[in-house]
Amino acid sequence: MEQLTEELKAHLMATDQQFRTLAEEHARDYAVRVLSERRIPSAVAPLIVIPLATVYGWRMPFLVSAAPGVVIAILIFFFVREPERGSADRLQATPMRTTIAGMLTNPGYWTATLGMAMLVFTMGGISLSL
Repeated sequence: MEQLTEELKAHLMATDQQFRTLAEEHARDYAVRVLSERRIPSAVAPLIVIPLATVYGWRMPFLVSAAPGVVIAILIFFFVREPERGSADRLQATPMRTTIAGMLTNPGYWTATLGMAMLVFTMGGISLSL
């Protein structure tokens, strides 16, 4: 507990640059936590949406669910600062990553592109056969 208190004090006393560094170091942990917390609204939503739709019609749940999104967007616009471009980049700029010729010789690019093309053709074929 004492170590946790010391770590908390250290984080609270950190400068803005240190906060950015901490966020980059712990980005994966934070992302996993955020993605796991999205299940809570999915569990609560039917409890709110079904009664609203039953009483007021199917449009009302869309209007009600838009309100928190608008409030959050306004808060983000005014209080969240845009990070410096490239501050979280870990890869070095190489000709393979920055030029069209490099892209055309990149096996990962071709794998993704051809995979997506096969997916599109497959989905088109399935939709025609139904």
